[in-house]
Amino acid sequence: MGSWISSTSQLVAAADRPEDVTPCDFYTQKTIGDITPANQQLLMALVLHSALLGPYSKYNTVPVDDFTGALHPRQYQGSYVDLNVYFNGALASANTGKDQGEAVNFLDDGGLPLARQSKPGNGNIHSNQYVFFTHVYSYFGTFLGCSTLGTTAFPPYKGKASMYEVHKYMDLNAAELAYFIEQAVKGLISFGFSDADAQSVNATLNGKFNERCAPAEPIIPASAGPQLQAICVAPDCPLSPNDTCSAYGDVAAPAVANAALAGNFTKDASGQTSLNVSDAAPSASPTLSNGGLLGVDVVGVLLPFLGFWAIFMEL
Repeated sequence: MGSWISSTSQLVAAADRPEDVTPCDFYTQKTIGDITPANQQLLMALVLHSALLGPYSKYNTVPVDDFTGALHPRQYQGSYVDLNVYFNGALASANTGKDQGEAVNFLDDGGLPLARQSKPGNGNIHSNQYVFFTHVYSYFGTFLGCSTLGTTAFPPYKGKASMYEVHKYMDLNAAELAYFIEQAVKGLISFGFSDADAQSVNATLNGKFNERCAPAEPIIPASAGPQLQAICVAPDCPLSPNDTCSAYGDVAAPAVANAALAGNFTKDASGQTSLNVSDAAPSASPTLSNGGLLGVDVVGVLLPFLGFWAIFMEL
């Protein structure tokens, strides 16, 4: 099984990684040990959890400047970025299959303390958190070519094939997506990816998901055919040179669902942040099933999105 990026000539073999060995297989052995479903899921957990949390584990042994994890709020490229509001139910930003976003708590089964243990949750396989994290593991496992993916112990990705559909109610702007991608790439380097492999991942993520109005193309799963893949949709996102804006829906800022969680963070359709003056009561969080944020599917009332980064979800 080849990696998606290597099979599309986006990721060339690094000096220490043979051409016929996928990134997942190579770095599983280099960083963790034998190539097993458990070890490859752990590697994919490192990919996601490091991107979110920074150097949280014993495997993050390589010092990387300014590597805090994308859930660390900060000023970035002239904008205030706080990605927590898309994970904790503060904003009605998850695509649950309805004609507007809903507030979904993707940290409902142990939250970040469990994530810091490289676990997808606290054992509730029906929780939003478990579904989201495991869907993203499978999406990245496809992306990086995990040879054990598709087994009972490491199921294939079953979320939405369109990353635009997964993320469209988030109204992500240029600074938000750039910050996430930067931290994800720094995370790879922190647990052993070569600079060449990490920068190839960086180029692929930016080229496939960070261009507004990008034309439809098949990514994961390829069998789904051409799908809209742009995740960055706010007006300040770089416009694809082959833009197909008419294929995409109107951009609308997600409503504040929980003012206490959102704090002073709100955004308008242009991607600009402003003080939160909403007094909206917290809304109940739907329960996810097959797919959503970064490629996670939402079934019934929901799952999500990463749909990311399902990456990458049929929430």
